[in-house]
Amino acid sequence: MKRLYRLGLSGILGLALGAGAAIVAAPAEAASVSCQPATAAPTDSFPGNTVVADNFESGSLSPYTVVTQGTGTAGVSSTLAHDGACSAYMHATIDSGSISNMAVPLPAGSTHAYAAGWFNITTAGVAGNDVPYFRFFSGATRIMDIFRYNSTANFVLRVTAPDGTFSYTTMVSTVALNSWHHIAIDVSANGSATAAQVWFDDKSVYSSSTLNVPATSLSSVMLGSEHPTQQADIYVDDLIVKNEPASSSYSFTDVTSSYPYYKEITWAADAGITTGWLMPDNSRQFRPLESISREAMAAFIYRYMGSPAYTPPATPKFADVPTNSAFYKEVSWLAAQGITTGYNDGPNGAATFHPQSSVNRDAMAAFIYRLNGSPAVSGTSNFSDVPSNYPFYKEITWLASNNITTGWAMPDGTTEFRPLTPVARDATAAFLYRTNAKYPKP
Repeated sequence: MKRLYRLGLSGILGLALGAGAAIVAAPAEAASVSCQPATAAPTDSFPGNTVVADNFESGSLSPYTVVTQGTGTAGVSSTLAHDGACSAYMHATIDSGSISNMAVPLPAGSTHAYAAGWFNITTAGVAGNDVPYFRFFSGATRIMDIFRYNSTANFVLRVTAPDGTFSYTTMVSTVALNSWHHIAIDVSANGSATAAQVWFDDKSVYSSSTLNVPATSLSSVMLGSEHPTQQADIYVDDLIVKNEPASSSYSFTDVTSSYPYYKEITWAADAGITTGWLMPDNSRQFRPLESISREAMAAFIYRYMGSPAYTPPATPKFADVPTNSAFYKEVSWLAAQGITTGYNDGPNGAATFHPQSSVNRDAMAAFIYRLNGSPAVSGTSNFSDVPSNYPFYKEITWLASNNITTGWAMPDGTTEFRPLTPVARDATAAFLYRTNAKYPKP
């Protein structure tokens, strides 16, 4: 039988939780917990410096400020896990003063933070209260949090105004108990111009850049019950907290924080994959709905791979990409890696690249598939417009099996990939973002 170990108590919590709360500086021995300590830490392609990346297979909560009070307990459990054998476990009851939480301190001066993790709430509390996921603090002030509301099972965002009042936004109507859910939130504290974006099971469910909070900095991210009456049994796995740059490398005037692919485009800018277009007023545009050209795609992929050292050949491989082309190096590198072979339609059968042509979705699948080493493919395509004899059937099937593409759900219950549709620049950022989430690159 899988067992849980309980943490000892010592010290006093610096946050305003009242008398009797206790900080746990280090966990007790976890001999009764069966974890897998050799398991690699979780990764996340969202930009920023990693503060915590924890699958709890170490059997320890030592990186956290852990607080328990009354009948509350916190520890590492091998009862449930999203991946591996262990997860963090926080238990609070309806008994007077029962509290259990764990906090991640952020580097001093943080203004922008991202938190993501897998949560399984197996027991919820009394009606009229909630079970917290993430809570963002500036000093002792909770400026924002997301939670499951007990009375309705709604997934809710709560924002603290400068006068101490709260505003509430329901983002998902029902969150099932006894089920793992992937929760992520990105917060940039900036007083009346605070921004936040929330994802539920990897779908964006909220985005705003006009929130008004009483802070311009962030000091910690908390998980678990902050105050008495927050009864819950919460399992957390694959937790990631990042301290992000205050803004992306390039801020695009045509990509606001509410744009559907804002996260993916921001990631691409921070990773140096795209710089967009510099405008006369020194602002920048990304032009998200424009089709991406084949030469621009070559540049995106080359930069995505970290702009590796490479000396292009003195003689061009492609007749339509001379040595003085803007992306000669990137296109030549793409060919040298076997990611593109081009066309044999030049003079006297010479190879061509068609650098200005749009990249279709089937070609995008081929590029990404080859970029990742042309792995073996199992399974079948579920796309009604990609039959098994389609030239890029294998590549598209691989893309779908790795959740890099989902296609379009049709009214008759089928799904289309639309292989000959040109790929827009925002979708390109999304494809690379999802690829990196599955197969992280430099």
